[in-house]
Amino acid sequence: MNSRESCLKLVDPDYHISIDKIQLDETGEFKLVDGHFKSPFAVHQPGLLPKVAENAYFQLVLPVEWKGADRPVCVQMAGTGDHNFWRRRHFLAKPLLKDHGIASLILENPFYGLRKPEEQYRSSLLNVSDIFVMGGSLILEGIAILQWLEKEGYGPNLMHGISMGGHMASLAAITWGKPIPLVPCLSWSTASGVFTQGVMSGAIDWKSLENQFYSNNVYKDEFYRMVWSDSDEAYQAGKDFVTQFKVEDAPVKGDEQEKNSAFQGLTNFLRERGLLKILPTLNSPEMIAS
Repeated sequence: MNSRESCLKLVDPDYHISIDKIQLDETGEFKLVDGHFKSPFAVHQPGLLPKVAENAYFQLVLPVEWKGADRPVCVQMAGTGDHNFWRRRHFLAKPLLKDHGIASLILENPFYGLRKPEEQYRSSLLNVSDIFVMGGSLILEGIAILQWLEKEGYGPNLMHGISMGGHMASLAAITWGKPIPLVPCLSWSTASGVFTQGVMSGAIDWKSLENQFYSNNVYKDEFYRMVWSDSDEAYQAGKDFVTQFKVEDAPVKGDEQEKNSAFQGLTNFLRERGLLKILPTLNSPEMIAS
């Protein structure tokens, strides 16, 4: 899944998606289409998703009648604690459709709503690994959804989410092999700070994780290689650059000669170590300036 090309091949272009129910909402203004499909993640990694979470459920919020040739759809990923469809349908999908003519596909996260294990309390995932399984599932489910929307004649389509939903939408969008609008709100590239220092830090049983970490050398060896390994060339180059880079060598904003000098210094540093290949797009001073 680390490679876009190989990741896309994990989901068949004609992946089967079932429509369960089509009805009007209580106001009669919107058409609601409920559907489900087996998560491709459960196909490729059987046993990692709980049985109850293997089926992905979604709801399409559509106009009763389209007013133009386009049929745009916003795929909405759930933020933390956003179970079922009501909240996103009421606060986002309906106003978006009413004011801008953009329909929505609301996807239920694994471990949430209809996909929540019975022994799980609300949104408190039972295992740290569940958050990674959730992300992997949503990447492949996002591909399946986008392929199905295209096949059904919807578009242009876009990805959206708030907080954790924005992060998940970003993961799905960058894996999609075509240009796609992405609107993540209140999200970031990683949630680690939330769990280690932020509002969720007190909710984690760090002592149990520490005991598990030291109880099995497989955990310890694997994580040390991932996080602290000096054998990784790119990682070591980053450490060397930080320790050897002089503040006075930093480019002054607006001074092109200084920017070119700093750019040349960095490329020389990487060339000496045979590491220019790790930055294949580093070919202009503008990269340094940015």
